[in-house]
Amino acid sequence: MTNKIYPLCNCSQKKHFNDSKVECELNKFDCVMINLSRTPEFTQIVAADLHFEVFTRAWCVAELVEADTLNIHQELVLYDKDCLHKHCQFLTQLSVRSCRASRVEDQDEIMQKIGDTEAFDKHLQCLFFRSTGLLRSHCRHSMAQTAAVAKILKVQAGQCLNNT
Repeated sequence: MTNKIYPLCNCSQKKHFNDSKVECELNKFDCVMINLSRTPEFTQIVAADLHFEVFTRAWCVAELVEADTLNIHQELVLYDKDCLHKHCQFLTQLSVRSCRASRVEDQDEIMQKIGDTEAFDKHLQCLFFRSTGLLRSHCRHSMAQTAAVAKILKVQAGQCLNNT
């Protein structure tokens, strides 16, 4: 979130990145998600920061869609009550094509795994806006939020009818 590259530790162990696929630990989230989906009581907690920057990170949105595909229960935790109202328009325009990763290689790998970005983006939108989506519990908190979310849901409803 700081846009600073996380420093590597100074131990003597060799560091493995995308160029050494087998040894790399950064590219295994698909396998981790599959294993987590086998635990019925597991829940993915999506902690949204103040500016919803978590949803601009390619690995994060890829993980959200993967968890949804695997039927992992998901809960969205907001920074405060005003965040959704301030960023609801952003969510309606969210696309994996505009997301970023710390390394170009990571971005390329994510996009390659996704393949059909249009279908992915539709799934991502439905993940937020369908009746069982991430925003389901936040629609009940206040009249102002409900009105804001209702406007978004009206726009998105047609796209998500087949995914409820």
